[in-house]
Amino acid sequence: MYLHFGRTSATTLYQKYQSIAFAVTPSLYLVYWTFTKTHRLYINMRNKTDMTYNYFSISPGLFLKFYKNKRPLKRSKLFKLLVVKFLRKLLLASSIKHLYIIPRRSPTLFAELFKRFMTPEINPYRLPYHKGAYDDSIINSTKPAFSVHKFIFAKTKFFGTFKDRRRGRLKRKIARRLIKKNNIMD
Repeated sequence: MYLHFGRTSATTLYQKYQSIAFAVTPSLYLVYWTFTKTHRLYINMRNKTDMTYNYFSISPGLFLKFYKNKRPLKRSKLFKLLVVKFLRKLLLASSIKHLYIIPRRSPTLFAELFKRFMTPEINPYRLPYHKGAYDDSIINSTKPAFSVHKFIFAKTKFFGTFKDRRRGRLKRKIARRLIKKNNIMD
């Protein structure tokens, strides 16, 4: 079926609508929060339209040189909060407002990390291409700095082989005796 509206067809109207809608809608960015089995947090960002290009990647090792190479700090909650805080500053500096957040694997401390991501900084800091100090607590106090359109949880459960820890021989022996001793007949 081929419809005509005046001198234009329905397909050209649809193409014009798509071009206008594409120009009006903000470009969305996919921010991947990858939680590993070793309790580390890695963050990657891609554009929704071009999935092959990775804009940036943030890992705990990026900040490790400032702490005299203390490797156990990579797994700590402090480093995860530091990575999320750096992500917030990076997105504010690049003036990216619209996001999809995609947590991968089993997210640990996700609610607390996301809350930290959305709360404004108390201390003012300098941003490139911004005159003077950027006071995040005053600028973003009434409305949030970012608009998170969707959370996409994919494969949150670990499907690999999970070996359950066994009790020692002495604890099994004591448990058997307690069960035998406290066994009540009905």
